[in-house]
Amino acid sequence: MAGRSDFESWSVLMRVVYSKWFPTLPRHNYPPPTQLPSTDTTTLPRHNYPPSTQLPSLDTTTLHRSRIFRSAARESCCSTGVDKTNCCDGFKMTNPCSSAAEIEFNNSDSVLQKIGYLYSKREMTDVTLIVGNQEFPAHRLILSVSSEVFQQLLFDDLWGSWVQIEERLYQNYSVSATEGEEIVLLGSSYAEVMLTNPHWAESQEKRVVLQESPACASVFEEFLQYFYTGRIHINPEVVVSILTLADKYNIKDLVKLCGDYMLVHIPHAAVNNHLVSWLQYTVQCRHFQVAQACVNFVKWNIDLVANASDFGDFEPDMLVNLLQQNDLVVHNEVTLFNYVGQWLALQRERLANEATNDATDVDAHMEVLLEEVMANIRFPMMSPRQLADLLLSPLTKHYKEIIVERMAIGMSFHAGQKERIEEVLSEEEGRLLFTPRLYKAFSWSSLLSVENFPSLASYHSRTLVFSSHSCLAEHAGDHVCEWVVDIYPKGVWFKKFFLIVWQGTVEVPENVLKTVRLSVTCKDLPMEGEMRARVGILICGVQANVEHIMKVVERNHRFSRDDMVLNFDDLIPFDELNKPLVEMLGSEQTSPYLTGRNRDILKIHIVVAPLTDICSMTFPQFSFK
Repeated sequence: MAGRSDFESWSVLMRVVYSKWFPTLPRHNYPPPTQLPSTDTTTLPRHNYPPSTQLPSLDTTTLHRSRIFRSAARESCCSTGVDKTNCCDGFKMTNPCSSAAEIEFNNSDSVLQKIGYLYSKREMTDVTLIVGNQEFPAHRLILSVSSEVFQQLLFDDLWGSWVQIEERLYQNYSVSATEGEEIVLLGSSYAEVMLTNPHWAESQEKRVVLQESPACASVFEEFLQYFYTGRIHINPEVVVSILTLADKYNIKDLVKLCGDYMLVHIPHAAVNNHLVSWLQYTVQCRHFQVAQACVNFVKWNIDLVANASDFGDFEPDMLVNLLQQNDLVVHNEVTLFNYVGQWLALQRERLANEATNDATDVDAHMEVLLEEVMANIRFPMMSPRQLADLLLSPLTKHYKEIIVERMAIGMSFHAGQKERIEEVLSEEEGRLLFTPRLYKAFSWSSLLSVENFPSLASYHSRTLVFSSHSCLAEHAGDHVCEWVVDIYPKGVWFKKFFLIVWQGTVEVPENVLKTVRLSVTCKDLPMEGEMRARVGILICGVQANVEHIMKVVERNHRFSRDDMVLNFDDLIPFDELNKPLVEMLGSEQTSPYLTGRNRDILKIHIVVAPLTDICSMTFPQFSFK
């Protein structure tokens, strides 16, 4: 650019830059310097510019390299996924680069491993939890993030007043502080707000003593490790202890995890003597979903529960609550009477082993228990022969006066003594005594089995025919009804047909229902021409390798000559029962509703119990108090 004026040199440089960076911009023909209008320099502000000899010379080679560097920087920003709107040495791009190569990495496992390393190596701990004879160094930050209770224990005001928001267990929660460096946390119940120490952060030697039950103390290390790793080992023996700690310290995610585990392992708990403790804890702590699942299992599988060693652990109030349920599945009422007698024997043995009780106190307490539970045994549902045989029972001989009085209600019912029946009906829950349960005895029900279920063709059915009594009381006669049961486990197909009417014929198109249908047809009505009955469908299945009754569907219906068929649709989820053959080849994918050694049998009990005007037509709900 030698021989040119400064202005001409700058004009040429700008044209080169614009043509290289912005090729689409319009080009301007700047006039030569001689054509520019003259300007009065006297009105412009004066600046003290340095002498021309001190100005750096403009090297075009450096300018070219700078342009190349900026272009390369833009390409690098595009390829590495950095901010495209403010890249290239501060130059803001007006046309952001594509984000197709952007990748989000998840390295959370590595972070959890580092946090778990802090616990395993006991590094940088600032609090010690003392449980029994064991000490657990921990980190206040980790404890506080995981538990609101620990957060308030470690950071809030210890010397303030008690505030209690909610209490989930029957035992009160308390905190006491020693004069030294320890804070003692007492009790095993839950409270959301706790008293804490404002001076905690001033000392790194603080110690917290937690008073836990032996069962909870045995799993406390596993429980504490969950704070750091999110991992914990659960089995039926320890799940209640872990859930107790999770409730006490308000670890909501662990509470949900324990609840989900219990829902799928209830049968396993029943055969391993843990179900009663599961039920009573979840009822007390209001874990309603798990509690209802436990209640259903006990009601529908009382034979299995009564033979477990923990059957005697039922609290009297809970056992009475169960005996009031209409959908209790049992062979007959005599069997239930024997189960109650078995429970009473266990209570007597427990009372006798307590040093504070003498023989007189045990007998008095047992009479109270006997009256409480026997009031819910439905003696009218026993036949006169069964009532007579009951007189030979050892329990009846020992408490003859109490039990014979209850047996007399049954004899009055079968003899048709209306005045005595009216007296009983006037009592609270009196109608329940004259209401049948879901009895599996042959005079009430029958079993329908579909063997080799996978080979059953679609839309095919299986049929069962059986008979049952049409009335409850013996004085009403011994008439029986014949029932025809049809099961369509693989859908229902209505073929196209023509209906003949007085105008001509009407074509009815075919229809396919993707449902599991069971139809109950009354083939022999009583002389009155109608019959009211409670129809119960008991569906067997396998869960946790335990065969049991998984589902119960019941309905009250009035059968008549105009309405002789009762249909149950969607008895079982269609897709859950009819899994594809590829899935059924593996045992883990087999439908839980298939039983037998090869898991290829569908078992369904059908119960038909007649109803009268004095029966309870409602379905009492289990009381979660």
